[in-house]
Amino acid sequence: MMSPSLLKELKDADWLFSLKTFFAAVLALYIAFAFDLERPAWAMGTVYLVSQPIAGQVASKSFFRIIGTLLGAGVALLSIPTLQSAPELLIVLLAGWCGLCLYISLLDRTPRSYVFMLAGYTASIIGFSSIDTPVNIFDVTVARVEEIVIGIVCGTMMSELIFVRHIGPLLAKRIDNWFVMLNELSTHSLESTSPESTAHEQDLKRERSRLAREVSDSYGQVTHLYYEHSTYHTLRHYIRILHHRIVLQIPLLFSLEQAGIALKEQSDATQTPTAPDLQEIETRMVESLHKDEIREQSEAMSRLYTAVTRLESQEGPIKDVDGLLRKNFLSRLRRFLDHFLASLTLWTNARAGRALGRPPGSNAYPLHRDHGAAFRSALGAFFSVIVCCIFAISTTWPGGTIAAQMAALGASIGALGENPTSAILTFAKATIVAAIAGFIVLFGLLPMIDGFPLLALCFAPFLLIFGAIVSIPRLSVFGVLSALLLGILVNPQSRYQADLASFTNSVLAMLFAFTITPAIVGLIRLFAVEKTAQRLLAAGWTEIAAVSHNRWITNEPLFAYRMMDRLGLLARRLNTFGEKIPSWIAPTQETAIGLDVVELRRLEPLLPFDIASHLAAVRENIAIIFVHKAHGVDGSAPQADFDQLLSAIDIALREVFASALSDRRDETLIALFGIRHTFFPGKALPELTLPETPRAQNPPPVSLTLSAPTSIPSMKWKQAV
Repeated sequence: MMSPSLLKELKDADWLFSLKTFFAAVLALYIAFAFDLERPAWAMGTVYLVSQPIAGQVASKSFFRIIGTLLGAGVALLSIPTLQSAPELLIVLLAGWCGLCLYISLLDRTPRSYVFMLAGYTASIIGFSSIDTPVNIFDVTVARVEEIVIGIVCGTMMSELIFVRHIGPLLAKRIDNWFVMLNELSTHSLESTSPESTAHEQDLKRERSRLAREVSDSYGQVTHLYYEHSTYHTLRHYIRILHHRIVLQIPLLFSLEQAGIALKEQSDATQTPTAPDLQEIETRMVESLHKDEIREQSEAMSRLYTAVTRLESQEGPIKDVDGLLRKNFLSRLRRFLDHFLASLTLWTNARAGRALGRPPGSNAYPLHRDHGAAFRSALGAFFSVIVCCIFAISTTWPGGTIAAQMAALGASIGALGENPTSAILTFAKATIVAAIAGFIVLFGLLPMIDGFPLLALCFAPFLLIFGAIVSIPRLSVFGVLSALLLGILVNPQSRYQADLASFTNSVLAMLFAFTITPAIVGLIRLFAVEKTAQRLLAAGWTEIAAVSHNRWITNEPLFAYRMMDRLGLLARRLNTFGEKIPSWIAPTQETAIGLDVVELRRLEPLLPFDIASHLAAVRENIAIIFVHKAHGVDGSAPQADFDQLLSAIDIALREVFASALSDRRDETLIALFGIRHTFFPGKALPELTLPETPRAQNPPPVSLTLSAPTSIPSMKWKQAV
């Protein structure tokens, strides 16, 4: 049943988890027998539905599963008696309810989504099993709820009490890996020499996507920390802030990379070497990123931050193009180092136990919601249930109700994967394996035994294997479904009952449901991967347009987090574009533009009215471009829009450059130059002239030396990972 390679992949912890889950399933089965429930197999199967290797995952999901079960049972209890005389309407209602609940659950990417998912397919399971005998609906509903709740409670109790595995240490290793990936991305970004280096830029795109996906995927794990009692439970707010800071550094790194490229372009154009002080800063930056020990890296970064701050203060006001390029580079480097050091200090202090209370800025930001994908999945679930019911009615097939139940279950759980069609086909494979195991148990072993201990022993070989497979992420759904369907097919009772015709009918109904459902879902979600990628990008373009058009709050971390969240979701679909990612897929670049636009909005009220009006014109032109990109083909916008934007930026640059010297003037020039260089790399700047009466150079500000965090563990990043 298991290949040798799969056996090698399983670890001792996986078998221990399988043993715990098996004992929980046996306990649930025993309690169901003790209460003389109709289908004890549902109690046993539910244990596998809720069980996860990590305790926090089980606790967070179980609470919401119970609520969803009760909600779905209530819908079934109300709908069956009301529409028993109109079975067609009842079928449409149950299918529609399943689709609606699936739609809502897919919009919520937290454990709360299980409320609606369970409510959807629980109503179908209870409703279709009682559609022929509506008079028993109350008894059936109460029995199903009792069976499911018993399974949830037993699974949760075993997970929380025996050999508990907490998610905190796993999440800590994952966060350490964020810093390793961030170090590598920073090093490679500084190695960029030209915007024309296509191969290098493709590698950087994939690195940014991988880091964004790693952070995005761990969002749910932070949520699970709320439901477990490990030492990391109190750190959840700090980890949430770390989420926000890490994703903000991805577009900041892109802006820093572009600033370095602009310096190199200017050096090549004037045939003069880059200034020695900037070369030294860049060399020290690369050396700091290559430090293995956390303490050494933090101290080196702190010294570099002090040097950059001092050098930036010595620059004085921007008086020529060289000064603009130098100050642009130093400003963006200082900003990146500020966030990098803050992230490093936050995490090392948190791991050392010095993070207490709930700091400001730790609230969870709203995540991207893909209404298109959710609607298609809901539509697939609705029509899958309808088709199974139509086939059952037209053929008077007694297994039709089982097919409808399995269609609702398969479409709901399968929608959680990136490829629902492939996930639902996995259900068909699990059905075949469960049918073979069920045949052996039901017709080969059960006739020869008597008593509950021997009954549990008959299930043990198969359930232990299925439970161990659940620990492997790529096979988790297969393991869960195999264990669940094995119990449903055997359907153990207080007295031995075996009917080959009924067993065969149930297997065929499951296979029919898990064959027709992926076909329908695949037809509805045809080309869905490419379309989903385009929808993600269009949502980002629309948000940048809203930011540019003053229709969105100027919350920089929130904007960056939502944009990078989309990049994390997009990263899972980049393989569909082959080796080369199209140039119009550039979410990091567009996020960097959006951050500069947010900076312009912050500065506008502080500048004279005539200059602010030029900045508003720049923002409006950016908004027009991104609106056209969101509604165009492959993210295209008319060339006239870009020409108009370039003209608006150049006018604004000349006006700002000619204004009175001030810190706000310099900040505005840096933001405008960043937007211009990102949109039009390599384009020569217009002629810039100083104001007639420049003010004296600003005195150097007080040094903003950021001391290294104290008592940092002596640890290497790669060792931590």
